[in-house]
Amino acid sequence: MPSPRVAFLGIGLMGASMASNIARADLPITVWNRTPEKARQLTEAGVLVANTAAEAVADADVVCTIVTNAEAVEGCCHVNSSS
Repeated sequence: MPSPRVAFLGIGLMGASMASNIARADLPITVWNRTPEKARQLTEAGVLVANTAAEAVADADVVCTIVTNAEAVEGCCHVNSSS
């Protein structure tokens, strides 16, 4: 059985640590962050960096969002809060 593909949206202090640990466990992981430089720091750990949130989650079995507030969730997930 293949390993689950993991995607992380939000690479702050907590997200970066969690993504690094997942990569160390040899699970395939793709990350996206609104500030791309923060995500690019993880490439040395074997983490793939996506250009968009949609690209990060396209083939994922598990998606984790670790962002600061509801506005950030809506921004990365394109959620319409009125629906």
